[in-house]
Amino acid sequence: RRGRRRSPPRRLRPRRNPLAVGATTTSRSSGSSAFERALRLLAAHDRSRAELSARLSAAGHPEPELRAALGRLAELGYLDDARLAAAEVARFRGRLGPAGAEAKLLGRGLSPELAKGAAEALRAGEASAARALCAERYGAPPFEPKVLARAARFLAGRGFSAEVVEALLPRDDDVR
Repeated sequence: RRGRRRSPPRRLRPRRNPLAVGATTTSRSSGSSAFERALRLLAAHDRSRAELSARLSAAGHPEPELRAALGRLAELGYLDDARLAAAEVARFRGRLGPAGAEAKLLGRGLSPELAKGAAEALRAGEASAARALCAERYGAPPFEPKVLARAARFLAGRGFSAEVVEALLPRDDDVR
């Protein structure tokens, strides 16, 4: 492409530390308290107690101040792991099975009991969600054996139970 003028390159911005919101380093900036920083983090989106604790400690806040801030946020109702679990499960509905939702919730730092309890809400509509996902991605059955195996792996990877996958997709023996 001769003769084409190129615009000069954009100025590169310095990279921000993703763990320190509003700061370019991991130290406390501008004297903000752990409570104020936690409020800013929660204003962006809901976070679990574990996520918030990790972000605040990475920002350099001392442990006593961190515990006090998290306690106050919980008192005020801003920090609620049960509410976060319910909202995340509602977001996962139709896309993940119970095991997949539980794994995602555990990854967000929720307790195993809370994650398991919240993910059980997906058990009721698991078969219809798996059927809809499979139809969206692979079309309607009957499937060829290769597509059948691919669909089964896809559903299992999304956290749907083996019983639901077997009920939804016929086995190789049934196809031939």
